Amino acid sequence: MITAEEYGKLPNGEIAYLYTIVNRHGNRLSITNYGCRIVALTIKDKVGDYRDVVLGYDDLDGYVNDKHWMGAALGINVVNRTSGSTVHDGVKVFVSDGESKPEDAQDSVLFGDKLFDCIIVGQENQETIVMSCEHKLQNGKINISVSYCFSEDNQLIVSENVVSDTNIEFNFVQQVMLNLNGQGAIDGHTAIVNAKYVGSTHGRWTPSEYTPVEGRVNLNAPKSLKNLSKAKHKLIKKSDGLDLSYQLNINPTDVGTDKLFYAGRVRAKNSAIKVEVHTSKPNLYFYTANRLDGVIGKKQTKISYTQPDNNFDNVNVKKGGVYNKHMGFCIYPTTHHNIVAANRPYTHKTIYKFVVR
Repeated sequence: MITAEEYGKLPNGEIAYLYTIVNRHGNRLSITNYGCRIVALTIKDKVGDYRDVVLGYDDLDGYVNDKHWMGAALGINVVNRTSGSTVHDGVKVFVSDGESKPEDAQDSVLFGDKLFDCIIVGQENQETIVMSCEHKLQNGKINISVSYCFSEDNQLIVSENVVSDTNIEFNFVQQVMLNLNGQGAIDGHTAIVNAKYVGSTHGRWTPSEYTPVEGRVNLNAPKSLKNLSKAKHKLIKKSDGLDLSYQLNINPTDVGTDKLFYAGRVRAKNSAIKVEVHTSKPNLYFYTANRLDGVIGKKQTKISYTQPDNNFDNVNVKKGGVYNKHMGFCIYPTTHHNIVAANRPYTHKTIYKFVVR
């Protein structure tokens, strides 16, 4: 079931809407068409309490003034040119040449502040939210369509379709900052990434090269996200946490197909909630909220399942409200760097599967 309601007015007077999907477990996903922002995602934990595992804000004004692009759809490094590339085991990874030319006109489109059109398709309990918008480039235009489904078995399915009328370098991502306990530091989380190569970002959107994970931050075995500020590893120490882009350990012949790859997972000990990521994209970005500093975020993070009729209103909740570094993490698939050919659809799918065990 999907419900829609007015979420508030933007500074220009336009009205943003909030769409909520509730599945048979009572878990719910809320998205606003302002920037395709995922506002909330509640998952019932091991003791039967609902935890909102998405960092964000209590109202639309919070997202309008947001400097961290929480929950937003982003189009990064949109450039009207092609770039150089490197090849690892037959997998082509595009790398910017670093040259700046007036005719290249880098747009760096951030869709988080755009108001998307929205329709709901499908039948009851199988409904999908589809959001779309058109953006004008200096030498053309690009059309974005993103669909969201929250299944009965707690899978958030995000499907992207991008069409440009000119060749562009483009990387579309859905940035969701998670905390599987709902609040507090992510010390009790452990992570795995299925990767062969890694490239550091150090606060930039994309890395310039990838090198083997051996001897670097190798997450092929479970790694605790504890004491990140005190880590001795030079890459973690330099960024004050994880800020890395990984190239997944996948079959090169499967790249560019509809096949979904296992990208990794994160599990929280306290709530016993785990998120597994499967995607058709060849790269994965992992970031541990190193730049959050006293951000005033949402206050309602945990809701007791014992309330009658699963009522989410007027219940006692733990108070959060302030986000500091390492209180969340981003684990989202990417395509660094990706060339979208003119008038050829660019499509990808990512599944975030939430389980409690």
